[in-house]
Amino acid sequence: MRRLAVVPALVVCFTLAGCGPSALIDSSSEGATTTEGARGLGAQFTVDEWMVLGTAERVAAKATMTTAERFAVWDRLSLEQKTALTVTNAAADALLANDPGPRPPGSPFSSHEWLVKGAAERARLRPALVANGLDLWNALTTAQRTALSVINRSWDALQAPVDLCATSGYPDVQFYDIDISFTRTVLGYFANETIMVSRFSVPTNAVLTPQSLLDASIAEYDGPPTFRAVTLSTRPCDFRPVDPTGERGPMALSQGVTANILHPIGAGPTQVVPGRTYFFNARNWAQDFNDGAGGPSCQADTNCRASVVIVTRN
Repeated sequence: MRRLAVVPALVVCFTLAGCGPSALIDSSSEGATTTEGARGLGAQFTVDEWMVLGTAERVAAKATMTTAERFAVWDRLSLEQKTALTVTNAAADALLANDPGPRPPGSPFSSHEWLVKGAAERARLRPALVANGLDLWNALTTAQRTALSVINRSWDALQAPVDLCATSGYPDVQFYDIDISFTRTVLGYFANETIMVSRFSVPTNAVLTPQSLLDASIAEYDGPPTFRAVTLSTRPCDFRPVDPTGERGPMALSQGVTANILHPIGAGPTQVVPGRTYFFNARNWAQDFNDGAGGPSCQADTNCRASVVIVTRN
């Protein structure tokens, strides 16, 4: 992303204490630079992930980040995005000063209360607004509407499906359709350049109990013992940070020479739901290598062959 200069007015708010309690949330300095990619130092948030947080969520996230990490995120925002966050921060300051902003008749939210919510919360609440949704939108200023439009574009970008296999950096991705059974599926040539994707679903007629678990494991097969990383996900090639719901990352991750995932089966948002398709992703990877940065674990030019078995346990 092209780096843009910080808006002068925001630099003033960064250096002066009298700019309001939330003015420091999204401020940076002209000298903040980084080369760590779209997430910035610390890899906690992408630009889009930071934009869709509510004001309170950003305050909480900011408390867990170093100054360099905050600057690294801010440095990657476009001028439009920085302006949008300034507008939402102004709404937060107004609420703290007991100014809720216009509240349309019958609306459960004022304009400022709506602005400081995160994109996910607004998406959840929007259907409940019914006719008041338009009245609430009309109560916003032009700057406030622009800010929400910018934030909504980040939300849309995060929701758009990305081909994680195509963007993984691995030139060899092999797919296998796995039945739920104790029969092991022997995988093909498994080198450091390979991701093995086992696609499966728990049958809807499977005999299950409230304690039922999915048991997915990988182990060597005519190959050397090799440290591997595996994930359970709704997406193939998914090695993003874990999200138990499966919406923004794999539901679970495991690592080891015999890597194994045990996961509950049921109808809940964090469970494996019978009838749905899931992916057991595997790569030859050891997170402890390179001082915790991780690295490939299979010896070069070696077939670290493996097999997979996926069963249910009651």
